[in-house]
Amino acid sequence: MSGSGDSLIDQELDIIKEHHLSGSVVLTSEEMLDSKVVAKEVAIEGKKIILEGLSRKGLSYSGERKISEDGCVVIRNDEALQAIVVDGGTQIEKVSTLDAMGLTGGRYITTLVEQFGRNLDPSLSVAINLRRLNEEIGEDIKVHHPSIIYQEHAHDNPYGSIAAVKIDTKNHTLEIANAGDVFVIAVDNIGKQILLTVDDVSKKDQKTFAVARQLADKHGVSFRQAIQQRASDPRFNRIMEEMEETMRQANVGIIRRITGTPNFDVTSSKKIPLGDIQSIFLFTDGGVIPGININTPGEQVTFLRLVESSGLQGLNEAIQRKMLEDPDYELYPRFGTMDDLMILKIAVQ
Repeated sequence: MSGSGDSLIDQELDIIKEHHLSGSVVLTSEEMLDSKVVAKEVAIEGKKIILEGLSRKGLSYSGERKISEDGCVVIRNDEALQAIVVDGGTQIEKVSTLDAMGLTGGRYITTLVEQFGRNLDPSLSVAINLRRLNEEIGEDIKVHHPSIIYQEHAHDNPYGSIAAVKIDTKNHTLEIANAGDVFVIAVDNIGKQILLTVDDVSKKDQKTFAVARQLADKHGVSFRQAIQQRASDPRFNRIMEEMEETMRQANVGIIRRITGTPNFDVTSSKKIPLGDIQSIFLFTDGGVIPGININTPGEQVTFLRLVESSGLQGLNEAIQRKMLEDPDYELYPRFGTMDDLMILKIAVQ
């Protein structure tokens, strides 16, 4: 054990080493207060890993804070640490059994990812673990929500975009897998960044926004009005048709999402040397600065400069400020007033 002069965190690290914990939980969103940074530190195979996380609830059309559909789970053992971030999405049609539980589809998916993610083996590949999570979700749906049937034109499938990273300190590798638009950016010790995930949702969303813009201009209303009235006003039903096409593409696997469907697979999966990687950022699309295309290297630099200079809280404040300055969604086209945010920063020393 540590001496009396050691810090509490050093004592906790020694306790972990003495008990050789395997598959223990480091962090979930349950520990994260709204818009407050949480920090954890662990040691694995001689590497010190510092974890920071921030979760922020989005805003509804009325401006009220809503239940977050973003989540995370971080697990570790004596050889590796795995972090998973999920961005739950609510289906177009309601599911009566979810309504009876007081759950949106997105919150349901996120809850299951955090629940089942606690029991994953950090030593397995992240792609295998994401497939296992999907299988567990599928089993839960089969038992508790049997009305959900996986068909091409189904509108009642809850879903989530998801990404996972594995820091393998024993084999000195960084492994990544994702499905949908949760992002992973790694930064080395000279500040060079690399986007390690593939976003297969953005292109389709941009098409939907283009239709919304066209209809808003045609009928002399704001972008927000067109988006908000897409289901209730026949003038804007083409927006719903685009969203239904997005769901169809997800149902057949053109767009990858975690839904419990038997045809699930990851959008991308790769393994790179841990080498000189100093920090890894894992975040939902609600963590992207409005007006930034995170898929382009130059704008990744803009994102990273803000995070490095102002921290996760500074990023959160910048996003909120830009969103609130654009109440009609004219500058930054989007589906709602403000999306949920989940971001993890993992520093390896």
